[in-house]
Amino acid sequence: MDKLNDEDYEIQRFIDMCDHLLVISNEHYTTIKEAADLLKRQQRYVYSFKNSPLGHIYHMMKGSLLYYHCPLITLLYSYENEAFTLEQFDELFSLWQDYIFDMKSYFEENYKKPCDFLNDEQLKVMNKGV
Repeated sequence: MDKLNDEDYEIQRFIDMCDHLLVISNEHYTTIKEAADLLKRQQRYVYSFKNSPLGHIYHMMKGSLLYYHCPLITLLYSYENEAFTLEQFDELFSLWQDYIFDMKSYFEENYKKPCDFLNDEQLKVMNKGV
């Protein structure tokens, strides 16, 4: 990681991805199908980065997208009352929008910060294999 230039992280491309996901999420929907289609468009956009030179951006976003989209999709098809479903979807979808915004801000400020998810013993084991 020390050999990477700031440009190698493609910070602006990640910010652009977040911005585009937010643009999609701000599109108007009035039916369950339209809401589901909106989620599908977000998913297809993220997956378009999969086998590209920007694959690392895809991997950063994919997990978060799946984490939020799975319950949103489940919600869309769990109730018969469309008005109730869309009301609940609006509330949950706003959490996804907030998270995208937070990811964008966090990455821009912390893209070089090491992950502190592993404890010291796990790091020692990993470093022995290097």
